[in-house]
Amino acid sequence: MITKFRNNENFKGKTESGKVMHDVIQRFYEFPLGKNRKIAEELLFLDITRVLNGFDYERIIQENSAMGTLSEYMEFGAVTPGFRILLDIDIALYPHTLNPCTIRNLRKAYKWFGLAFKLSSDIATFEREYFVEKSLNAVIIYGQEIGVLPERILQAEREYKEQFCEDVIPSLMGIIEKKGRAGRAINR
Repeated sequence: MITKFRNNENFKGKTESGKVMHDVIQRFYEFPLGKNRKIAEELLFLDITRVLNGFDYERIIQENSAMGTLSEYMEFGAVTPGFRILLDIDIALYPHTLNPCTIRNLRKAYKWFGLAFKLSSDIATFEREYFVEKSLNAVIIYGQEIGVLPERILQAEREYKEQFCEDVIPSLMGIIEKKGRAGRAINR
């Protein structure tokens, strides 16, 4: 598999995310890799697969509104920022051998950081996504999942959407914020 990525053999690059990840892999091998190269390479492929699955998950739920769940979104959508890929590159470049426990703890921290980043981003960009882009995020997904937001809320007129902004949306944002903070304890 690695050989195919290295020499571009049989790569068809059918999606933009596939093309980007292909470029990441090619550039990875341009770095002067250190003593943790083998484990970093394996983790890089694992994490790239997770990110690609996350992109697919987000596409699926955007195309099929109201079928997402917050737990799936936190599992798949939270990996799309790809912070662990940056960690994998750092591990590969580090000139000294890292203890497996150190790698494990770093990966836990990066997982929590990615989740916190994704959920806080969803809260910060909520108004734009809700009113302008009409795209799902953690707040909307959770609201639909527990039945406090209608399934087709994103297609509704602005006046109808505004009805939910005083009571429902702030409480949903509070729950999402708590889930982002709880990730620290879950990932320990």
